[in-house]
Amino acid sequence: MARRTINVTLGQALQDGKYNSSATSATSAVAASIGTLQTDVEAAIAVLVADGAAPTQAHVNTAAAAWALLLAAINVAPNVVIDFDDAVVTNQNALRAAVAVALKNVAGSGLAVG
Repeated sequence: MARRTINVTLGQALQDGKYNSSATSATSAVAASIGTLQTDVEAAIAVLVADGAAPTQAHVNTAAAAWALLLAAINVAPNVVIDFDDAVVTNQNALRAAVAVALKNVAGSGLAVG
């Protein structure tokens, strides 16, 4: 299994309701990095839970540092990331079908239209 991403950065909103945007396709370094950092946060929280009512300061510091790294990774991620498993999504038609379903969810999301 290899994960792939399409990273989209929305630029300036144009008068016709469209956006000046750019997109790149790559292996899923952003998702992999965030996934690894999420695992680190989960492990640090598990240690805190195991500490019970008296967590050590070192364990608190470890959890805080892991959380800060995760937030930093999320904040530098592109505006929109389409992440998919190319062992499951094996061709463009499958990806188009998935994106079409996502667009139906956008229509019902409550986001402003323009």
